[in-house]
Parts: sequence; structure tokens; C-alpha cells
Amino acid sequence: MLALLKLLSVTYDGKIINSLKKGLMEHSQLEGLGLLPLLETHPIFSQLPTEALQELAARFSWVHLRAGEILCEQGEAGDCMYLLVYGRLRVLKEDGRVLAEIGHGECVGEMSLLTGETRSATILTVRDSQLVRLDKADFDELVTQFPSTMMGLTRVIIKRLRRDQLGETHAMQVATIAVIALDPNLPITEFTARLCLALERLGPACHLTAEVVEREVGFGEDESRLSPRTTAWLNQREHNYSYVVYQAGEVDSRWTRCCLRQADCLLFLCGSEPPRGGDLLLNAFEGLSSKLTCSRKELVFLYDGDQQPRNTRELLRYHRDFDGYHHLHCRRPRHYGRLARMLAGRAVGLVLGGGGARGFAHIGVLRAFDELSIPIDVVGGTSMGAIIGAQYAMGWDVDHILKRTREEFVEKGSIFDFTLPMLALTRGRCFRRMGVNLYGDTEVEDLWIPFYCVSTNLTRAESFVHRSGLLWRAVRCSTAIPGLVPPVFFQRNTLVDGGLLNNVPVDVMLDQGRGPVFAVDVSPNLDLSLALPVEQDLSPWHLLRNRLNPFAVKVRVPNILNILLRTAMISSSVEKEVLQRRTHAYMRPPIDQFHLLDWSSIEKIEKIGYKHAIEILKPLQESLGFPPQKTMH
Repeated sequence: MLALLKLLSVTYDGKIINSLKKGLMEHSQLEGLGLLPLLETHPIFSQLPTEALQELAARFSWVHLRAGEILCEQGEAGDCMYLLVYGRLRVLKEDGRVLAEIGHGECVGEMSLLTGETRSATILTVRDSQLVRLDKADFDELVTQFPSTMMGLTRVIIKRLRRDQLGETHAMQVATIAVIALDPNLPITEFTARLCLALERLGPACHLTAEVVEREVGFGEDESRLSPRTTAWLNQREHNYSYVVYQAGEVDSRWTRCCLRQADCLLFLCGSEPPRGGDLLLNAFEGLSSKLTCSRKELVFLYDGDQQPRNTRELLRYHRDFDGYHHLHCRRPRHYGRLARMLAGRAVGLVLGGGGARGFAHIGVLRAFDELSIPIDVVGGTSMGAIIGAQYAMGWDVDHILKRTREEFVEKGSIFDFTLPMLALTRGRCFRRMGVNLYGDTEVEDLWIPFYCVSTNLTRAESFVHRSGLLWRAVRCSTAIPGLVPPVFFQRNTLVDGGLLNNVPVDVMLDQGRGPVFAVDVSPNLDLSLALPVEQDLSPWHLLRNRLNPFAVKVRVPNILNILLRTAMISSSVEKEVLQRRTHAYMRPPIDQFHLLDWSSIEKIEKIGYKHAIEILKPLQESLGFPPQKTMH
């Protein structure tokens, strides 16, 4: 074939012929990787004998796509399936909504082999990708000879349908990561080495630099691209390791272009101060990455010494079109661990629900996580869950959280400053004072641990997720119990307690796709029940006389505070079953004996929450990758 191309090059455009030559060479290099190891472990084909796998490998045809190219469009005929050998794919609906991302070894279009239906979504490449294609006719012939293939396909389809039916969200997992420094003075080599060390705890990881590649395999003579031999060697690293971390170099160097093309996720390192002399380096890297890849782009703000995240919102104005950001202290190993888990789709998310004084159980749950050495990487909450979760996101230890919460809710007296009920029964100044006392002028963007809380937008009848701005104000919105605490007016919207629509906001955490989600629901299953039936409408004067009369049979009905608090969290009962199915563990501490305003029972409620969480979490330690620590004797 190469001889034929050489002959044709005399007649036709030399550039076209040279491109075809390179394509054939690259194809042969990629075939050298071998499909058999991939097929032997794939759930559809793993039951086939070796001779059948060899025949199957010969029937696959190779497909190579550059970043941003479309593999198939929604509505196209489904006449084949694809297997992703290396690269990354993104699944999109007509409205541009991202349904999922597909990584190494996963299949696409397998359902069409059975139904022959049209494609249900559009699939494009996130980065340069190599796939193999199996046509329906070849699959049908394979099933005729080896019926076990149909069983493997059926298992894959059933698993996917069950996941879709339960509304499960695909975790954002990456296998290849490119690290780019936006300031040449940043310690990129040290950062990349430490990130690899953290990833090693999750799976085999490989740190690649230009020097390593030059020494091991070389780059080839063509300055415009890597040689097919180098490309095949890099792809082999991706087969051999769970995570490959590329340390990029100068802008628009051959190695940097390679890093961008190979990466599922681009990590841009930047300092804690706005870029000096403009953002030319940032613009250069952004422009280059937009041409070469559609990969996810995330910022990592680096700190050292006693530096703390400050003015992050201002810094983000210099960094546009990014999918996320992280705060990382260069000398704290747990920060690298958190970043590694976030990238690998293994981050632990904790969602804390609202429930008045019952929410003190959240402190006990946090204590159980710490005692079992299960790190919490993302925190979300509503109402009391927001108050406790925000303190943890500040970096406070559990004892300090317990101390500060007791001060605000018990030692400083009532948090309800009653007033003329124009907007609510209270002024809300006590809630504001409490927020400022706890969080000061900290902004949500400046927290070491990512945090969000939820309020209810009465203007638009929808949940509102707070991810930015002053932390105390975000928590104040989430705790504005309608009728009891004045609403917060924000951008012509009226915001109140998040419990009205989303008392345990698991869906927000799942949408981030970062890993397993744990939820704590402290709202009561049964509340405000009456000891005796009350048939008639009761006037306030009748209730007052009843309470003042020492000889009257007491009429025990809920007061207005309990009614308003219970109303603010009623949504948790409606969505309980849905939430339980979508979480890794859904905790309901047995605290129904405590009423919603039982502030003085903080220690008792905290201990019950701790004991309940230990019982739930201890059996899960091993599966989460945090086995119990062995004690030395």
C-alpha cells in the first residue's frame, strides 16, 4: 500500500498523499496496542472464548476523530456500535444539555444493535479519540455463533436503563489531566508530582514531562506534530495507568499542544493575586486550548505559608470560561487528596437538611466522618443544615462548631426578636447578627471546602442555589422561615427558607457529578400530632383563657412557631423516597422526640447523630477507599 501511495504521489497532491501515509502508519501503531486485552475485560464480550475474540477484533474497523468532531448525531440511523479505545466523548441532547461523558473502554450505540432505532443523542469528541466500530451485520453473525454475547449486551443495557430510571448522574471522572502554569514562577513540577501521589491512592498514576518522553521515546522529526510512535507510546501509558498527568511547558510548544490534545481535563495553576501586566499568558493558553480540545477547564489557586483565600470573586473576573475552581495550599497533603478525588469522581459530598434544633445532629454526623477518617470534599445544606455546613466549610473542627453553635443558640438567649408582624413575626436582626458573628466577611467563593446552600425563590417559585457572595447572607436566605423571619429581597426576587421546595438538596450535589453523596435528613416523619381530637375552630382568646385557667382541661395544639417551622421543611417528606435512592447513604437520626425549638438539648441531639452516623458509615469505609486505621501494639 505504501508503495502504491509513493507511485500516486507523482500524480496527485503531495500533501494529501503524505497525510494518507501518516494515517496508515498511525493506524498500524494503534493496532499494535491490541484490542484483545480490552475485549477480554469488557462486560459484553468477556464470556467469549479466545478464538472468538480474535475473530471479533478483526471485524472491528478503526475510527480516529479530532477534538470537537461529531461521532454521530441525534436522529441518525443506529446501525453499529463503537468501543472507545482511548480519548473522551460527550453525550448531548438537542438543546445542548450534557447527559454524560464516556471514557476509555466504554461502548456507544449498543442498544441500536438490538432495536435498530435512531440515535437518541449527539456524541462528539472532547479530545482526540480512537474508537473501533462493529456493524450490526457482524454483531448478528457473532451472536449466532456465540449466544452468550447477547447475554452480555443485555446486562449492559439493563444496567444503563436502571441507572436512567433512577435518575442517577454520571460522576465526572477523568483519566488524563494536563497541568498548565499561568505564572512561570509557580511550582508546577512540585504540584504535579504531589497530585500524582494523591491520585496513586485511587489507582496507578503516571507523571509525564517533555524530558521523560524525550528520553523514553522521542518526539520525531516533524515539528508540527508528534510521531506515530510517540502517540502510540502515550496511548499505551493511558492503557497501563488509571491516571496520566501531563506537565505542560511553554505556550504553543509541540509538547504543550500534545498535553492539551491528550487531556480529559485541563488544570490551570494561578496565584492568589490578580495577574500582573494583564492576562496575556492566560489568553494565549485559552486560545490554544480552544483550538485543540473541548476538555473541561478548571482553575487551581495556589497558596503557601499563612495565605488564605480572599477576593476569589475578583480573581475569577480575570479567568473566564472555566468549568470550576479549587483552592489548594501547597503544603497540605489533604488538599491534594481532595483535588484528586474531585478529578477522579470519588469526592465525598455531604448534604445536610433543615430541621430546627434537630439539626444539631449534623454536628454528630460530622464528628463520625472525622473519627472514621472519611474526608468530606463538598458540603451543601438547607436552613439549619446550611448553618452547620458553612462552619465546617470554614475549616473549623467539630468541637469548635459545637462550641460556637451552643453560644449562638443557647447562651446568647432567644434568636427570635419579635416585632410588629408586617413582614414576619420577628425582625430577623438576631439571625443576621448570628451569621456575621459566625462567618464574618467571608465569601462563599473563599471557602477551602466547596459549599452551597439553598433558599426558595418565591418570585419564581423555584429553588435558588447560593454559590457566591457573603457567606452570612447566603445562610440568612436559607434560614428565612416564611412568616417567622423576614424574607431577603435580592435582585427583585423574594428569597425564603430553602426547605419549602428542597429541604435536603441532594439533587444539587448530584448534578456536580463529583462522586458519592451522603445525606442527613433531620425533619420528623410525624410532627404536630394532637393528643386529643380538636373538632372546632379555636379562637386565640379561647386558647388564652384555657392556659390561664388552672382547672380547665388543657387544649394542646401546636403554637405558631412550630407550625411555621414544620411548614418550612414539609418538602422532605414528599421527596424522601427519591432522595434515598439517589444517595450513597441516607441518614435519618432517631431524634423525633426532640421538638423543633429544643435548643437546650444540643449535646443530646449531637450524640444521637454521632451514634447513628457511626452505625451507617462504618460498614461503608472499605468500599469508599478509607479502610479503618490499624493500631500499633
